[in-house]
Amino acid sequence: MGVGYLTGQGGGGSNIKSIQRGTATLSATSQNVTISEVSPTKSIVRIGFKYQSDNTMVQAAQNFIGARITNSTTVQLLLNTYASAQIDVYWEVIEFNNVKSIQTGVYNTSLASDSITIANVNVSKCSVFHSCTSDNTTFQITPVMYPLNLFIANGTTITTKQFTGFDRTIYWQVIEFN
Repeated sequence: MGVGYLTGQGGGGSNIKSIQRGTATLSATSQNVTISEVSPTKSIVRIGFKYQSDNTMVQAAQNFIGARITNSTTVQLLLNTYASAQIDVYWEVIEFNNVKSIQTGVYNTSLASDSITIANVNVSKCSVFHSCTSDNTTFQITPVMYPLNLFIANGTTITTKQFTGFDRTIYWQVIEFN
C-alpha cells in the first residue's frame, strides 16, 4: 500500500490541482505571505527553513517554524519569541482535487506522547501534515535533533511523539480524499 491517492494512481488524473512555492525571509514572530487564490478546504501548506548565516545557528537553534493557511490568499509563518536571526522559509501550498475533507488545528503539548482528537476519517484515504513552534530556550536543542512526529493512530486520533521538556505549538492538517 502506498500513497497512490495523492498522484491519482489506479484511475483518473492527478489529485493535485495546483502547487505554489516560494521563499520568505522571516525576521519577526509572525509574517503573512500572499499566495494565488486556493480553496482552504482543499489545500495544505508544507515548509522547510534555513538560517541565513551559519554564525547565528547557535543563537537561533531553538527556533521551530510553524505555518498555516489563514484564508484563500494568505499563508501565515510563525516562530517563537526567542528568534535572534533571520530565517529563510521555503513554503509550498498544494491544492488538491477529490478532497472529502480537511481538518486543521493548533495544539499545545510538552508531553513525549499525546493525542489530538479529530472528526472521524477513513485512515486508508488520509494523510497528516504539520509544523510547530516552541518555547525552547536551550540553544543545544534543535528541530533536527529532536523532531516532532505526528501520525494517524485511528479514525479519530492523531498521535504526537516528541522529545519532552519544552512546549510545542503544533499546526496540524489532516486531509481525507474521496
